[in-house]
Amino acid sequence: MDVENALISVIVPVYNTSQYLPACIESILCQTYKNLEIILIDDGSTDSSGEICDKYAQKDTRIKVIHKKNAGVSAARNDALKIMTGEYVGFVDSDDTVSPNMYEELYLAIVRSDADIAVCGYKSFRDDFDIPPISAERSDNPSIAPKEGIVALSELLSGKSFNSAVWNKLFKADISNALRFNENIKVAEDFLFVVDTLIRSSSVCIIDRPLYFYRARKSSIIHTSYNEDHLTSHLSLVSAINLLKESGLYDRLRYEADTATLMCNIKIMKGLCENRKLRKKHAGQAVKEIRQHINKRSFSDLSPSAKKHAIIICMGSWIYFAAQTVLKRSAS
Repeated sequence: MDVENALISVIVPVYNTSQYLPACIESILCQTYKNLEIILIDDGSTDSSGEICDKYAQKDTRIKVIHKKNAGVSAARNDALKIMTGEYVGFVDSDDTVSPNMYEELYLAIVRSDADIAVCGYKSFRDDFDIPPISAERSDNPSIAPKEGIVALSELLSGKSFNSAVWNKLFKADISNALRFNENIKVAEDFLFVVDTLIRSSSVCIIDRPLYFYRARKSSIIHTSYNEDHLTSHLSLVSAINLLKESGLYDRLRYEADTATLMCNIKIMKGLCENRKLRKKHAGQAVKEIRQHINKRSFSDLSPSAKKHAIIICMGSWIYFAAQTVLKRSAS
């Protein structure tokens, strides 16, 4: 299919991932779609990640490297967004890999569907296992499911089929290059960014094939002991709801926003089971928000497990924590 050979910017924040970084970069360099601008942001790495970035930049002129003081993944992505020149932008985490045809398929899906965002499926694999086999096989007529931006937004908020990661998506630059990640959010920073892009999007196309491979590392923040950084997911939620109100979409998506509020606060309560020091400060607010936003519609969208948690939490924080302690002891 003859299409315009638009420039795609691929943003890769890098921090102490020297063990995985070469495989990540190689998977981007071998893309069947060649017109790429690859921006590697060395976020103050203390291992050899920075040197690896420089070596690859010497081998391929498509690569640009930024070395900066450590400030987190959101700040790294923002620095890249300021200098990117592509008409489309994608994000890859430096410990993950992508299928050789991922960006070709995402780009063609946008062109064929006249969409603003393209999304593909993904597979996750454990840190201590080999990367799953990656196939370059491409369908000439891939299954593409276009949907309105507000439909995708509804699915994202209610926890249905649309996920909040930025790394399995390709965005048109004209809806994303003016946006920035909130650098105060350490967990669920992608959620707020994706909500903002969906608000600005008329349509989204979905490729029902896993083209991105996500490494579930034990050392990543979502797998570390629960701390204040995890609680910033609540700031992501509040900021997203404020965006809905500013855009005039809140009334239309009120119940979906209620579901998102329930899911966020249930996760917080689960986390507080692991950190007694944070309970006194944060548990009361989480219980209050769950009680305020639980209703027949928002409750129905929860998973069976989340429903059980919500019911017990509504009885009171200390009842919930006591119940979780008993369950944990009985399971061990």
